Amino acid sequence: MRTALVCSLFGLLVFYHPAAGTAAPSDVGRGYLGVGLADAPPGSPVQAAMMGPLDPNGPAARAGLRRGDLIRAVNGHAVQSGTELQQYVFTQPPGTVLVFDVLRRSSSGYSEMRVSATLTASPGSNPSPNPSPAHREEPVPAPPAETSAAIANVHYVRWTDPAESAFSADVPSGWRVGGRLMRYGPITIAPFVQAMTPNGTIFVQLGDWRIKDYSDLPGWRQGQIYTPGTSIFLIRRLESAEQYAESYSVGFEKQLGCSGGSITGSRAMPVVGRSFIPQSRLETHMVTFSCTRGGQRYVGRVMDTVQSYHVVNSMSWNIIYLACLLAREDRAATGVAVFDRMRTTSIFEPAWNARESQIAAAATAPARAALDNTLRQSEAFDQNVINGEVTVADPMTGARSGINIGAAPFYFADGAGHFYNSYDPTPRPGFHTVNPVH
Repeated sequence: MRTALVCSLFGLLVFYHPAAGTAAPSDVGRGYLGVGLADAPPGSPVQAAMMGPLDPNGPAARAGLRRGDLIRAVNGHAVQSGTELQQYVFTQPPGTVLVFDVLRRSSSGYSEMRVSATLTASPGSNPSPNPSPAHREEPVPAPPAETSAAIANVHYVRWTDPAESAFSADVPSGWRVGGRLMRYGPITIAPFVQAMTPNGTIFVQLGDWRIKDYSDLPGWRQGQIYTPGTSIFLIRRLESAEQYAESYSVGFEKQLGCSGGSITGSRAMPVVGRSFIPQSRLETHMVTFSCTRGGQRYVGRVMDTVQSYHVVNSMSWNIIYLACLLAREDRAATGVAVFDRMRTTSIFEPAWNARESQIAAAATAPARAALDNTLRQSEAFDQNVINGEVTVADPMTGARSGINIGAAPFYFADGAGHFYNSYDPTPRPGFHTVNPVH
């Protein structure tokens, strides 16, 4: 079947067909980028605009954009098609700097990057609308079958919070999944859900049960607990969404056994989440990072929304949205797809919202006691995200032990009857790897 590639060369509208081409006059008043656009082809990891033929002397080519690049956003605006990107650029005058969020394919998968290009005035003359066959560009083929097949092979089921049926999200079927709503006090809650492939190559987390509400209170020492009324705050100096995402990424990668981490990208995002506090300030940010785990390169991201507001003589702040990803580099495209699916389908259930005031009122234990009890639970919960046990056998002694499954997929023994499991594939000194008994 013959197919047509419809693309827009900014400053020149081109409808390109394998057999023929036509062109419309240039639009002098608009900024010129010098690239053909199309929708991302079927099988791509995301909905996006795709770069087609480039003017070798145009702003896009000079900025380093390539044919086949997928454009997910421009200047913070999400892009899901070539038409969306075209319409945005057509509104910008010459001299405008455009910052693109790019997904570029290579032999090892997809990598993310940011590219800036400055629009110029439209060229004085248009390229020939009928290029010779030797110079005619063909559409970029779809991503390799194994990449698109791996993403398409992820099937989802609906997971619901087991504690209060407070929230739910789509999670991959067959992955290790766990989480719940943690209640620190009558009105202080922390929902979270984690999902990981059985072999630990992709880990996605929404929320974090360890996150507290914070207060930047003059004269108080960081780490102290401040309990005005029924609220519980941890004293911590105010951080921007970017600062918090960067600091959180350090602990996140360390928790999962990754080392040598470095920030590879940082960008402001459209605000995710809603505030019910008058005059509060919201900002959302995403950082990307890379690290090494078990001798292999991993990539990750942390996206957060910080809410801050004045209370008397202090500044209170909290994290109202958090989504994290760590994936082995060759599984990054699948990891991003699952990350986006989970975070965009996570909702608080309407029935829970309706009865939350009654649930909060029923939590009559003093706020301090509730916090202490939750902290004790969290210590035991860290390695027990998912209910149930797995039996492991020590090949050196023949001893067996039941270990709580948890999201951590690696199991170890010391030959003296001691067992543990961890996110880190490297055993502690004196321990060796053991495997589950099937």
